[in-house]
Amino acid sequence: MTVLALFALAVLLLAGIRRTYRKAHPRVRCPKCGVFLGRVPRVNPGARCTSCRYRAERNARAARESEAWRREADRTYAAAEAARVDGRFPVRRAGTFGRVGAAFVLDGWVFEDPRAIADVGACTVTDPQQLTLRRWDVAYGWRLDELHAEAHGAFCTCL
Repeated sequence: MTVLALFALAVLLLAGIRRTYRKAHPRVRCPKCGVFLGRVPRVNPGARCTSCRYRAERNARAARESEAWRREADRTYAAAEAARVDGRFPVRRAGTFGRVGAAFVLDGWVFEDPRAIADVGACTVTDPQQLTLRRWDVAYGWRLDELHAEAHGAFCTCL
């Protein structure tokens, strides 16, 4: 054999080894940004570059913190709502319910003050009064829609 034939045979052998290596170690790119990550023995479909991995971890951390903040806000709201419901004055007499422009007017309502001392001379109920409320105001622990339901005798949606 000549040197040229041996050289050609070596080139073919190296080309075969290179082809086999490339099949076993394919090129991997980041699926997000397309950066070449290299050749790896096993194809990992979730392989990402460092910056994309950092960005994904940062977004996941922010989502967890946001969810924790939302849960805390829900707990705080639920506690405040429970305190409002527990602290509202019982209705002794429901009056009239009307609307003047953007304000709601409640006339003749009487509420009982549960914290008043029941002495002989002490008054434990409020005087009949006219309340002017906006849509989200609270009067004696009652929201407007709850008082409206009390005036109708059942929950309604005519507000």
